[in-house]
Amino acid sequence: MRLLVVIIAFIFQTTFALATDATIALSKSTTKDPFFSSLIESETLYKANIKLTPSFVDRDEEALERVLKGTADFALVGLDAFANQKIGGDPLVASLFTRPLLFDNLSQVYLVQDTELGSAGLSDISRMGLVSLGYWNRGELQLITKEPLSTARELKSLKIGFYEEDNVWKSNDVWLFTKLGAGNVQSLRPADLSVAFENGSINAAVVDWPADWLLDDKLAPAYRYASPIRPLVGMLVANSSYWHKLKEAEKRAWRQVTDAAQLVARQAIATQAIDLRAKYQNVKMQTIPLPENKKITDLLKTGSDDDSFLLYQYN
Repeated sequence: MRLLVVIIAFIFQTTFALATDATIALSKSTTKDPFFSSLIESETLYKANIKLTPSFVDRDEEALERVLKGTADFALVGLDAFANQKIGGDPLVASLFTRPLLFDNLSQVYLVQDTELGSAGLSDISRMGLVSLGYWNRGELQLITKEPLSTARELKSLKIGFYEEDNVWKSNDVWLFTKLGAGNVQSLRPADLSVAFENGSINAAVVDWPADWLLDDKLAPAYRYASPIRPLVGMLVANSSYWHKLKEAEKRAWRQVTDAAQLVARQAIATQAIDLRAKYQNVKMQTIPLPENKKITDLLKTGSDDDSFLLYQYN
């Protein structure tokens, strides 16, 4: 009888092994993001008996704080949340993906992420007591205008609007257009942005692409030109103490899931790009013209080992 009980207990433990619970902190605005959806619906995690529970917060900075403190095991965080994190006075290598006008398109961003420089950006996060599993691509920040920008002088005529809840954009990017001569930059409620375009109180806006294009059908018909400013990139990070307690099989599962989510995110952006450009054929892509004395040295293309571009500022 005792032997039968032992056998039944063994079968039960083998068949119904306890799941490894994991919490992931992320912004509420991320609930429908393809990268996150790929994680939460992952068959790989399910087969590895890993139960992932989301913990939603208002801002990326809160998600970062939770994973640093260990109150969340993982976090999906935009790189802007790391803006004030300098270890030993040096910026994080991954901050290069937050630099405006450094990349011409998302293909260049992906290319760099897949090189040793991209890998260095991931491993450098360990200085903060985190383990970075991969990049989270969400599209790009764009400047949209009614009229084409042929010369740098035309930047001075811009009256730029942006969503008032984009506080990170205010601190990280508003200086760019101020330095380039735009004297009128204002925050607006999301519902007011397209109206402001229509009545002429603004003639340009900074928006997330493709997210804002998808959310506001009234916005796209109001402008004719779009210019990339910088990529919107984040990371999936894990609390270091939590990560090192995982079994090797669990770590492999997480790496596989992250790789798959990265591919899903890139494919989703590409598909949305095709659909949106077919829908809004009136919108033309253009490059923001810079004054001659304010050109950006493209160190990535020249293959320089100099990392001074991480600290790049306009003269």
